[in-house]
Amino acid sequence: MRHLFATRAIEAGIDVVTVAGWLGHRDNGRTVLDVYGHLRKTHSHELAEGMRFLPPETEAKREVPTPASDVAFDI
Repeated sequence: MRHLFATRAIEAGIDVVTVAGWLGHRDNGRTVLDVYGHLRKTHSHELAEGMRFLPPETEAKREVPTPASDVAFDI
């Protein structure tokens, strides 16, 4: 139960220092990261799905000029 609690707390976005305090660790989260820091694969995949590398307004359509002319292409 302790392991599940720590993992779920981290997945919920609770910082490791707080989780460490809840678990009674006094090492500023080092043990939490070493022992409990892994995330379940499903949670990791869900977070990866939400990753975006461009701001939303430029993600849909971006114009890139060519070096040879002033013509822009949609990407």
